Amino acid sequence: MQPALDAQTRARANLIMTERLLKRFARHYILVMMCVTRVIALVIGGLCVYYVNFTFNISLSLHTQRHFEIAAVIVVSTAAVLTVLLALLETRALRRVLAILNEGKPVDLPLAVAAGRQAVTFPGRHALHEAILDPFITILPLCIILHVVDRAPPLVMVQVAIAGFMGLAALIMTTFFISEHWLRPVIQHLLDEGLPIPYTRLPESRLQLKMMVCFGLTTAVTGLMIGALANQRAMDIIDHPEQQAETVKSLLRHTIFIMALAIFLGLVLSRMLSKSIASRAQLMLEAMRQVQQGRLCERLRPTGNDELDILARQFNVMVEQLDENDRTIRELNTDLEAKVRRRTRQLSKSRRTLKRSLDKLTEYDRLKTEFFSNVSHELRTPLTMILAPVDRLLEHKAAALPADSARMLEMVRLNGYRLLDLINRLLDFSKLEAGQMKLVVGRVDLGGLVGNLTKAATPLALQRGIELAVDCDPQLPPFGADEEKVDTIISNLLSNAIKFTPH
Repeated sequence: MQPALDAQTRARANLIMTERLLKRFARHYILVMMCVTRVIALVIGGLCVYYVNFTFNISLSLHTQRHFEIAAVIVVSTAAVLTVLLALLETRALRRVLAILNEGKPVDLPLAVAAGRQAVTFPGRHALHEAILDPFITILPLCIILHVVDRAPPLVMVQVAIAGFMGLAALIMTTFFISEHWLRPVIQHLLDEGLPIPYTRLPESRLQLKMMVCFGLTTAVTGLMIGALANQRAMDIIDHPEQQAETVKSLLRHTIFIMALAIFLGLVLSRMLSKSIASRAQLMLEAMRQVQQGRLCERLRPTGNDELDILARQFNVMVEQLDENDRTIRELNTDLEAKVRRRTRQLSKSRRTLKRSLDKLTEYDRLKTEFFSNVSHELRTPLTMILAPVDRLLEHKAAALPADSARMLEMVRLNGYRLLDLINRLLDFSKLEAGQMKLVVGRVDLGGLVGNLTKAATPLALQRGIELAVDCDPQLPPFGADEEKVDTIISNLLSNAIKFTPH
């Protein structure tokens, strides 16, 4: 884990350095980048000249070698200048946008889209243009000069072409990786400024193709160089057999030099490629860990358009969707919690309202019971005072009274006691609601009880033109019950029967 972090730290430091250069040079940033790559081009060109001179140090004259060196310096310098001008031409919209952003001015949308396109496609586009242009402004002029001016043999021109193609391959690949690295802060700067980059409409770069070109071309050209060198040394041995030992030593020395140079170049290119892949993969892995820990605000900042960059953008889309879903769920939870709190308050308010209503109903019920009780007591007292004189008259003066008067007083007494019984029932009802009613179980003669109640209800039935007849089983035995409650039940039945029976 520590080496990965160290590599990530170094990559971040390199990125910070290029960001500082971008802020320092702004629109001239591309020119500075190309000047750095042209210095590398001059070094590679010098190595190619060195290789050719070593290869033909026996068969070529010193005069021809000097002509070749001068011509090589001229064509390599010319190629360096022309490729710099080509890069400036390829990035004219990008350099203009960088200048506008450096001045703090707004950028037109078409110009911004063109700048984004140039920033993403420049490494591959410029590498393709150099692969087409450089052979015609370096290898071809050198071969023509050697053939026309110095009458060099075809084998020399073939070797110059092989050395030139190897140098161009190394230069183009190196320039590609350097420009790709240097343009990352430029692309990020454009994205930070809100400029759109149409990645979906840009050609996708392939990591597999990069690796094939990087290693395949290096291996192929290295083999050709060693083969050509061996062939040239064989021809030298044939032409100058007296220098056989020196020629073999030169072949061995130059072969080792070419192999070392090829290994060095392969390591440099492989490191650039692996560093580009590993750093982005490490950033993606770290972003995944952050998302796994719940940090859905984590985003990657891809700048290229190869498989890893496309995967990074898909990762951003996925995390954006997760973040949106998480916000939606949180909002729904918040709304639900608010609804629950609101509903709880409503239920609490309703419960308080119901409790107050229940308390009022309980109070009303208590007042009603008290009212019935008080009214019953108040009615029973005068009724008792009415019935007492009637009882005395019937007990002591019934014989002296006319028959009609005695009969009328008897009816008064019967109905008075009936009314007193109703009042007592109201009191019983009050007791029942108050929970104070108790059953008094005793021996009840149902036939006698029904006969008495029928006799008491007969005057009312006669007034309504109704005849009451009693039919009780004389064999019905007495049973245990509350006589008062049974009396109430039968009285209610008789009362309702008389009330709802027609004349």
